[in-house]
Amino acid sequence: MPRSRKALALAAGTLSVLCLPTAAGAEPDSHVSRLHGSALVLFPPSPDDVVRFTVDAYARHDDPGPYPTASWGTAHLRHYFAGHDQEIWYSIRVDCLMASGGQATVTGEVVDASPGGEKLLHTRIGFSVAERGRRDLVGFTGGASPYPEDAKELRMCTAPPPFFTTRDGGYSVSGAMHW
Repeated sequence: MPRSRKALALAAGTLSVLCLPTAAGAEPDSHVSRLHGSALVLFPPSPDDVVRFTVDAYARHDDPGPYPTASWGTAHLRHYFAGHDQEIWYSIRVDCLMASGGQATVTGEVVDASPGGEKLLHTRIGFSVAERGRRDLVGFTGGASPYPEDAKELRMCTAPPPFFTTRDGGYSVSGAMHW
């Protein structure tokens, strides 16, 4: 085969491989939900504090119903306490995500923490989001309940309703529970 035909055949073969559909261009899986984003949270109890919650969580719904078959992902909470000039952060391994209609609830176990935050290691944190365009709403649990009769451990897939407004950043909720 002459050299120019070889070059043309190689170019055509390369082009045909490059034009094959990829996973990135594929339809999203309707059985997978996602909560993704990062935002600074207005924190009225201490307005000078800086609170940022970052999350990248997924859930798969193989069976009809609200509870996922599997959930995975990570979340990070950073809280700068202005009154104490101290920042505490937590890394969270997601164990449940429920999402539908621009709202999501995610829970996970604290798997790493900065000095000062170690007492929350191996406890569950809950986080909720309501997408509202520029100013999403979020809610989250702390490490302890203010109610003495409350259970010590937060249940999976539970979080308070979103009650704090974000001031910078935001979240994206996609997918839904499988019915």
